Formats: sequence, C-alpha cells, structure tokens
Amino acid sequence: MDQNVQPRARRALSLGDRRREVLQELRECIDLQGERSWVIVINLDRFGLINVGVGFEVADHLLDCYKTCIEFVLPNGGTCWHLHADEFLVHIKAAGQEIGRITERIHQAVNDLRVASVNANLALTCSIGTVASAENDFPAQEYVRQATAAMMEAKRDGGNGTVVFESSILMSANRKLQLECDLRHALSNGQLEVYLQSQFDTHECVIGAECLLRWNHPERGTISPGEFLPLAEESDLIVDIGRWVIDQACAIQARLGSAGSDMRISINISPRQFMKANFCDSLMHAVKFHGADASKLVLEVTEGLVLRGLAEVRKRMLFLVSKGFVLSLDDFGTGYSSFSYLKSLPVQEMKIPRSFVAQEASDENSVMHAMMLMARSMKLEVVAEGVETPEELKRLRRLGGDQLIFQGFLFARPVPAEHWMAQFISRSTIPA
Repeated sequence: MDQNVQPRARRALSLGDRRREVLQELRECIDLQGERSWVIVINLDRFGLINVGVGFEVADHLLDCYKTCIEFVLPNGGTCWHLHADEFLVHIKAAGQEIGRITERIHQAVNDLRVASVNANLALTCSIGTVASAENDFPAQEYVRQATAAMMEAKRDGGNGTVVFESSILMSANRKLQLECDLRHALSNGQLEVYLQSQFDTHECVIGAECLLRWNHPERGTISPGEFLPLAEESDLIVDIGRWVIDQACAIQARLGSAGSDMRISINISPRQFMKANFCDSLMHAVKFHGADASKLVLEVTEGLVLRGLAEVRKRMLFLVSKGFVLSLDDFGTGYSSFSYLKSLPVQEMKIPRSFVAQEASDENSVMHAMMLMARSMKLEVVAEGVETPEELKRLRRLGGDQLIFQGFLFARPVPAEHWMAQFISRSTIPA
C-alpha cells in the first residue's frame, strides 16, 4: 500500500472506532449540564470541492483548522468533536436566547478562516442544526439525529444558515423518505399521469399545450408535482420519469399530426436529464418510434442548466435545434438570467413565470417590459405563464402586442391528456 495513503486510512478507522466514545462523551456532557444545554451539528458547505481541488491530505489539515476556529468561539465548557468527513458535533451550555448569537459566531468564524498555504481567498460557509436537551433520557445518538435533520433542513434552504430542530422536521423527513420509496414504484404501477394545459395565441386560439405531471397515489390521492418532483430531482428518478414523459409527449404529438393538427407540445426537461450522456439519443429514438414531428415539440429547460457547463449545454442545444426541436427557456428571470449568456444559447422562446405576470408595476417600469424588449431584440417568442385575471391579460396585451402566447387558469386548467385530446381528435377540423 502507498505509504502516503496509510496515515489517512488509519485516521479514518480511528474516527469510526471512536464514534461510540464520542456519543458517550456527549451523553456525559448532557447529563452534566442538564436542560440548559444544546447539541449542534455543523456541516461545511461545498467542502467536497476542497477535497477535489487541494487533495485529501490538505483537506484533512483544513478540517483541523476549522475545528480549532469553532472551538475558539464556543462559550466556556463547550466541546467540539470532528464527527466525520466535513461535519462537526458541538455541545454547549446556553440559554435559549443565547443560541442564536453563538451559532452566528460559528458562522462568522468559519467564513473568516483563511489558510494561506491553501488559498488566501478561500472562504467557506456552513449549515448548522441545533437541538436543546430535554428532560427525557434520549440516547446521545437521538440528539445527533435531530440536530442532523435540522442541519439538512438548513442545507435544503440553500446552506449558510441555522435551523433549530422541531419535531415537524423529522415528520417531514420521514414523509419525504416514504414518498421517494413510493415514487420508485409509481411509474411501473401506472400511477403517474400526463395532464395537458392549453396555450393560446393573441386571438385566443389554442396553439398547443404543455405536458404537466400528476401522481395518483393509491393511499394519499393526488400528490402535487411541487411535492414529488423535487424528490425526483434529488435522485436519478427524474431521468426515468422524464424519459417516460417524453415518450408520452411524442405519442400525443404524433396522434395530433395524424389528425391534421399542427399543434405543438411542450415538455419540461430537468437539468439532470438534459446532461445525461444518452439524452439526445433517447429523445431521437422516442421521436422516431412514434413518428412525431420534432418541430412541434418544445423542450423547456431552466436557467439553472447553464450551471452544468455553458459550452456543453450550448453544444447539445445546437444539435437539438439542428434536428428541428424548439428550445424554450423556462421561468426566465428567476435564476441566472443574463443577456450575454442568453444570446449565446440557441433558444427560440422564453417563458415568463407567474411571479412576473402578476406584478402590478407600471408598464414602463415593470420587469415584464424589460423582458419583452429583450425578447423583441432577440426575435424570441414569449409565453406568459400563470395568467389568472382579466387585468393581467389586459396588461400583458399592452406590453406584448402580437408577440405573446398565453397560458393560465384564465384560459384553461390542466386536464388529463386523453380528455384534452378528445376535444380535438374527434373533430374533423382542428383549431390551429
């Protein structure tokens, strides 16, 4: 074995062997301090990048430095353990009103630490979960579990924050875990269903529809996409689900085409799905299998996709455009919008989310007005999403003229795909 690896292997082993010892020490601290004590779990945000960037040996040194700086800001009697990897466990005696000031000092200490031998400009943040000790005689690992659950909640909120444990956090975590387990079987058990929401031109004629997903859970009824899609996004489930939705969309478009309609069908593509090595091949296979028209398929991607690497994203987009697909930038203005990068991407459409559609600012000063000017300069089609009131429609017409496509409850609610298709396939003449 490489001698350089041996010290790290021995250290990792000793940390594993010491876990019970750490929990025993934590239990003793809790017993000593009673109810006026707190268990804190600290996770260094994005520390994995440090491991890759500077190597494990230097990263280990950095962890020692962070442990020291955390210990420095703890009140007297506080204890800090390096729990594992990029996480630290802390026990302190403090009143409830003091815990916020203490965690703020920890945040500041982590952010202020500079190690010249690594990179003098390197600054990390951390996510913190805290839980107060209680009268009941919980095992030490239960306090660690609760503080960890709170820390993970801080992570989900974007990191660089503190969350105080509440029982609802564990209930939510357990619910999400069960939902993810159920979601793994939902596709094969036929519980997922495609709905279609119509899109309208300025003459209020239907020009197509967007595919939306619904989960008909056998016990919990209809589950909102806002609840289960983020779970799918966190795993590769979104890839399998996305592939199935593409297959359904291609079948729908092919049926419309066979009935003489030139309506378009829009499909949401997740960043994880888009960046899979076989995404383009899988998409082309679905189009060919169903005999769909690629020019009538709109692929909606979000701005966050650009974070996966602009060059590779642009390369794939150019390929898809060359095959006839229409590319749409969904939820424009909510993420990483920039005129320079937008100009570099071969998108033909932008979708403006409800948050901007509902703004009541004067036309000249509204974000919508700026977006419409940008769209005109780039010759992009614009879809206004979430139009719900006549007032919003009136304002949009003033801003967009004949340039806009409308989508929202004011015009039509999402309906099951078969119901939507029945409105048009059964007619001899299909509205264009």
